[in-house]
Amino acid sequence: MASKRLSRREPPNRFERNRFSTVIYLFCEGKTESEYLKELSSGSGFRIVTRGEEASPASLIESAVDFLLDADIAKDFKANPNNEVWIVFDDDEKPEVPIAMKAFSAALRRIKKAGLGSQIRVGFMKPCIELWAVMSLPGGLRAFGNAKGHRKMESLLRSLMPTYRHDGNPYFDISKMTEWREACKRAQDWERQWGPFPDCVSATWYAGIHELVMRIQTAKGLS
Repeated sequence: MASKRLSRREPPNRFERNRFSTVIYLFCEGKTESEYLKELSSGSGFRIVTRGEEASPASLIESAVDFLLDADIAKDFKANPNNEVWIVFDDDEKPEVPIAMKAFSAALRRIKKAGLGSQIRVGFMKPCIELWAVMSLPGGLRAFGNAKGHRKMESLLRSLMPTYRHDGNPYFDISKMTEWREACKRAQDWERQWGPFPDCVSATWYAGIHELVMRIQTAKGLS
């Protein structure tokens, strides 16, 4: 499915700018990521706005870069330095990931030249977003190491969170994800080991979403 694109002449609206301290414009692969972050951000002062989803990693990056470099959008971002674009996608051995890596590296030079380099992030997940839920559940950090690949990680998540179904009910029960602090610590260790995206593509495990989760939780007074 093609990614949902924002009209190039449609700047972030005044409601988004004034009611929230930070607006995150999210480009992600599916509803799991967007619904999790929207629910997590409730009461935090963060607003999650989904601008593109259900597309390949390279298409998500292209849409996000086009959005951020639009003249009106770029002007608004410079006036609101807390706002950011986040691109969240899985590895899951996708052949498109190396293409996305090259596309992001090339685009980042343009974004930095425009003075917006600090306002775009990639939440790269390896093997998949389900890893984050597993890590955040009681017992998950001890169990995830044997779940190599997307399907095994989905199966492990179902055993720990029975309501979750990737193809039927792809929503995390965040009330059960009480170990998110430890998950963030482990993800930070991986980032120190492998570096940020795109350097981290060869990592065994990676959870680039941790930075956004920690910032949202800190804004709620839960760090």
